Amino acid sequence: MKNFIITSLCLVFAFSFVSCKKEGRHGEKEEQKSIILNVTVAPGATYQLNVSQYADEDDEASIATQATNYSISEIKREGVVGNYMYKYVPHGSIKTGVTATDKVVLKVAESDNRCHKDETDITINFTIK
Repeated sequence: MKNFIITSLCLVFAFSFVSCKKEGRHGEKEEQKSIILNVTVAPGATYQLNVSQYADEDDEASIATQATNYSISEIKREGVVGNYMYKYVPHGSIKTGVTATDKVVLKVAESDNRCHKDETDITINFTIK
């Protein structure tokens, strides 16, 4: 009985390892990238970023750290299988001639249940003037 349990555990482990090899692209290591964008936006103007340009086709986009000085700061998917678009509009209380800053961190990554995991963190530093 003890040998049966040990053999079963070894088979489960081996099967899991083989399954990951089939899913992985570019090897089984995790890939993590960081991108920093410095953007100037006028008060009341809209900034949009096609987040999908930093992603694989199976990645999902989300906001890891939300901006603090905004009217709109969101990610939406265009269509059923379309691009992830990030939209930012500075808070309406910022007046022309006044300089303010804001920051958002977007995350583009494969779901956690994948063996091969890539992730891109996109930091956008906004200057509103």
